[in-house]
Amino acid sequence: MNAETFSIKAVFVGWLVDMLGTFIVAGVIGVIAGLMLGASGTTPQQIESELAGATGLQILSLFVGLFFTGLGGYIAARVGNTSEMMHAFATGILALLTGILLTAAMPESTSQLPRWYQAASWILTLPSALMGGYVRSRQVAL
Repeated sequence: MNAETFSIKAVFVGWLVDMLGTFIVAGVIGVIAGLMLGASGTTPQQIESELAGATGLQILSLFVGLFFTGLGGYIAARVGNTSEMMHAFATGILALLTGILLTAAMPESTSQLPRWYQAASWILTLPSALMGGYVRSRQVAL
């Protein structure tokens, strides 16, 4: 890896797009779902239980996270302006490590998630970031 072709700034910007986008959109979705349940007369305890077991919401959350990981890989490749796949790969690794660290740091939150969710998230993070880098590399090739 050549220091002249690798941009830590690009990786950081891509990672930031991933993290902020994921947390903001997932948070908005969670608030909307909670408000909808609350409007139907559900108690706060029931809302928490309903949201924790909502498979559809978990799938949506997973896709939102993977979309922003792909966008982060794309942004890293674009900001890096060279070695697109390398920047996307580094962003994906950083996103994966962040996910693992968040899981370890907040076991009470992540223990409510089904195992398939965590497995899919970890398995698909790097390919999602690489897909973003691939899209950017195809644009550059045109």
